[in-house]
Amino acid sequence: MKRSDLKFCPTCRNLLDKIEDISASKFILNCRTCDYIEEAEKKDYKVETRDFTRQIR
Repeated sequence: MKRSDLKFCPTCRNLLDKIEDISASKFILNCRTCDYIEEAEKKDYKVETRDFTRQIR
């Protein structure tokens, strides 16, 4: 997860845990301290992949 993808709880300012909802195309953002719950779209958390393979001559 990129640093810009990190979300914080609006009530206690702790880092929210990201839990993937398998049945839907959403993530559930959960705070461990104050039980704050928020839903987020998966498109908001696009995972960037890079190709690290090299051609060997």
